[in-house]
This record gives sequence, structure tokens and C-alpha cells, in this order.
Amino acid sequence: GQPLLLTGRGAPRHWNLALADIQSRVDAACHVALDAPDDALLAAVLAKLFADRQIAPKPEVIPYLVRHMERSFEAAAAMVEMLDKAALDEGRTLSRALAARLIGGGAETS
Repeated sequence: GQPLLLTGRGAPRHWNLALADIQSRVDAACHVALDAPDDALLAAVLAKLFADRQIAPKPEVIPYLVRHMERSFEAAAAMVEMLDKAALDEGRTLSRALAARLIGGGAETS
């Protein structure tokens, strides 16, 4: 047989497949879950996303984002895009204060 990759947002046992035979085969297959990224991975992804845009945020920005933002790769990409746009629109460097304001987690201070 040929390899087959199935993806879903929940565990295969919750897929409610119409045919019991298919459900039992899926249940018997190897399952892997992708969890939210840990601090180190999220920080590395943020650093890469900033580098891809040739942005050098202040040193405290990435640790602040890791502690306060949603823990997903999609959220990291959206956050970097949002911070880049805000910094350009306002003619500012990318700082923790700007990140805090966009996240909604802090007052605007330098």
C-alpha cells in the first residue's frame, strides 16, 4: 500500500466517520498531535519572522511577545506584520511599548 496522511483539528476518534470499518482503521493508525509552541520555539519563530522583514526589534520585544501573545504560528506571523505596519506608520522603532499597546497589555511608555 501507499502512505496516507490525514489531518484534522481534533482527535480521529471524534471525527464521526460514517463507516465503522474506516473509523476502526483510522483509530488503529499512528496519531500525532501538534501542540502550541513552547517559549523557545515561539521566540525563534518571532526572531525569524522579524529577520525576514529586516526588522531589528529592541531586545526586550521578543520576550515580551512570548509572554503576552497567543501561542500559535499564525498569531506570531500576524503580530510581526501588525508591529511592522504600526512602526512604519508611526515612524518609530519597534519597542516593547509599541508591542504592549498593540496587544492591549500595557500603557504607552518608552
